[in-house]
Amino acid sequence: MSKLYRFCRGLAAIFVFICYRVKVINADKLSASGGVVLCCNHVAAIDPVILGVKCKRQLCFMGKAELFKTRLTRYLFTKLGSFAVERGKHDHGAIQKAQEVVKNGGVFAIFPEGTRSKTGEIARAKPGAALVAVTAGSDILPVVIKYGALKRKIFCKVTLKFGDPVKINPEVNTRDDIRRITENLTEILRELHSTI
Repeated sequence: MSKLYRFCRGLAAIFVFICYRVKVINADKLSASGGVVLCCNHVAAIDPVILGVKCKRQLCFMGKAELFKTRLTRYLFTKLGSFAVERGKHDHGAIQKAQEVVKNGGVFAIFPEGTRSKTGEIARAKPGAALVAVTAGSDILPVVIKYGALKRKIFCKVTLKFGDPVKINPEVNTRDDIRRITENLTEILRELHSTI
């Protein structure tokens, strides 16, 4: 964990402590080392912050390109280990960066639905997470986040629950394989979500 990430995480932890009542279940499912693709459903803009505070390892996020438009935000997000992705396009550069993070033993965190859920329900996952896991030869770690209030997120109860790692066979890498892994990931997240 870089010094800047640790510092920002400390500041964020104060904010999260004041504004949310977060309960974490099975945090030990995230191993202390080794590359992994962490997949979480997406409900609110604060999700990455809560994840970053409650995970003991540094998370590398793939963020929408708009977040990297200014020199300041580009510098900050890049130093924190994040990188831009052009949404709605096949951004091979972003996929390669995600693969590098995992191959180098890092945690690549992604919201596989691609956007925030307005209803709180988990939408179908997109194939990016499965593609990175297969090509990087890593597990997928499913995580779900659930808010006690759908509209008013701040000051409400938040539950973060980690599931069992999903073992991925790197030799299974056809388009149909990626599709099946992605469909399975969607069902795993929905099932995990239903247990909260």
